Parts: sequence; C-alpha cells; structure tokens
Amino acid sequence: MTQAIQKAIDAEKNRQSRIDAQRVVTPPHQIKRLEEAQMNARVALARKYGHRLDARVSERIIDGMILLPEVLCTIGGGVDELPNDAKGWDRWAANAVSQEPLAQLSIDASDAALKEELRKKTLAAMRPEQRLQMARAGTLDDHIEGIVREKIEARAGV
Repeated sequence: MTQAIQKAIDAEKNRQSRIDAQRVVTPPHQIKRLEEAQMNARVALARKYGHRLDARVSERIIDGMILLPEVLCTIGGGVDELPNDAKGWDRWAANAVSQEPLAQLSIDASDAALKEELRKKTLAAMRPEQRLQMARAGTLDDHIEGIVREKIEARAGV
C-alpha cells in the first residue's frame, strides 16, 4: 500500500516537473496561444460539467494541457489541432475528463451528493403516513429513486 502511494506521489511530481519545464522553454508568443487555448478549455469544462467537476481537478486538466501533443502543435505554429467551435471544445473537455481519474472521482462524488440531497428533499416532501405505507409495502426506495432520477434528468436537460 505504501509503495503504491509513493509511486503515485512520484508520478505526480514527475508530471508537475514536466509541466514546469515545458513552461520554461516555451516562448512568450506561444504562452499567449496556450493561455487562449486554456481559456477555451476552462469555458468548455464549465459549460459541460459546471459545479460537478471540482475546481482543483479542472485546473489540473488545464495545467496539463501544455503536455498534450495537439496543444504543442497548435501553439507552436504547426497544424491547428485544437477545436474551433463550442461543440468541438465540449468534445475535447469530455475526452480530457475521461482520461483524468480524479475528474471521474470528482463527478461521481458530486453526483452522489446531489442524489442524496434530492433523496432527502423528496422524503421530506412526502406525508409521513404515505412514507410509512410505501415502506411497509416495500416500494418506498424504488419510488424515491424514480423521482430522484427524473429530477437529475430534468436538471441535465435530458
């Protein structure tokens, strides 16, 4: 267990060292292009995930952009491999989140907290005798889960 933790720490230090080294050797005009790309990525992450993605995880994704080949190619003046429209950036954001394990954990935790909050509100809105009757019949949990699912889908616009 301790070795696994140490490996994770070493991998993170290595990643951060590569980010820092790349920033040092990147010329100012390329840094400006990088910052523009990072702003587009921030907007896409916020648009696609909103509060579900922790700000620290979002910044981790943004900071790591300087290591991506498509970003280096674009800011270096080569072929523009980054998206040019909102839908393209949304796809980029979804791909970046899918490749970042911390992002997946952040979204899962956020969704779990939201589900629990909606579950509590739904239970509180029910009459006590209705809750008791459904609990005795064994249908309360399914009923609550159905309502929570509908509310989450409504929030997501599904």
